[in-house]
Amino acid sequence: MGTELSNEMSLLFDKLKAELDQQTIQITENITKTVLKVVDEKIQPIIAENERLTREVEKLNKQLQNLDVNARKNNIILHGIPEPNTEKYEDLNALVIKTITDLDVPLENSEINKVQRLGKKMDSEKIRPIMLTTTTIQRKFKFLRTRRKCKKTYILPMTTLRTP
Repeated sequence: MGTELSNEMSLLFDKLKAELDQQTIQITENITKTVLKVVDEKIQPIIAENERLTREVEKLNKQLQNLDVNARKNNIILHGIPEPNTEKYEDLNALVIKTITDLDVPLENSEINKVQRLGKKMDSEKIRPIMLTTTTIQRKFKFLRTRRKCKKTYILPMTTLRTP
């Protein structure tokens, strides 16, 4: 009689344990679903904001490219203009005005927006090119039409977009 009771208790205990395991699995699944639902609700606005910001970045990149092209449209690159050992901005400005004027295209100081040598000054004999930014695109085209007259200096338009 003692062993029968203990077998029955053992079966009852096993049934109880199985039921508890089943309830634990259901509770875990319910908690997991609830937590995932809450996380999903919290993350949806972040995903929407990320998509909006991605579109905004693409739009700003296009605007930046347009601004870059627009900023370069008045640029001209002059090659072959001698470079002294020491050169100040005023000297470079005067040298560019003289070179362009010698090509029968009168150039006033007020028609120059910016002038500078490109690249790093090296000890070598290599002459760095000069970037000339004109105040109007019409002046740039006048300079470009005189390219054939150049013997030692050559002029190139600078409108291409550089990508980093």
